[in-house]
Amino acid sequence: MLQAYDVQTGTEHYGCLVDSLCQKGHLEEASMLIEAMPFESNACVWGALLRGCLTYQNHELGLEAAKRLLELEPCEEGRYIAFSNLISVIGEVEDVMRIRKMMIDLGIGQFSGVSSIEAGGEVHKFLSGDRSHIQSMDIYATIDSMHSNMG
Repeated sequence: MLQAYDVQTGTEHYGCLVDSLCQKGHLEEASMLIEAMPFESNACVWGALLRGCLTYQNHELGLEAAKRLLELEPCEEGRYIAFSNLISVIGEVEDVMRIRKMMIDLGIGQFSGVSSIEAGGEVHKFLSGDRSHIQSMDIYATIDSMHSNMG
């Protein structure tokens, strides 16, 4: 790239290449590329590898990627969730529970999904399972009606 386009390669270029390799299932090649990078790898490249490992069920390499991610970003919730998902696929339920306890101990928790709806020109936000809105009974009745009409 430097000779042809006068562009200095960086981690973002390697990240794109790792992601492309992983999308096609070339996980070992992606791992070797990460190890051969001329600079320190970052969470983006390890995250791409972990996603590929989850997709193509390469548990051994996925565990290595997850461990590297946790070293690089020990407070990032998504890394623990991905690690937990990988462990769950392997079938190590006790380890999943240990990871979730670790998240609680570190104060890292999952946040509920937020939905919003506009009614009467006003935007109303709801957390998953939230029933605090004054019209929540009507809202959930409408949703239930919609579900039954779809089925």
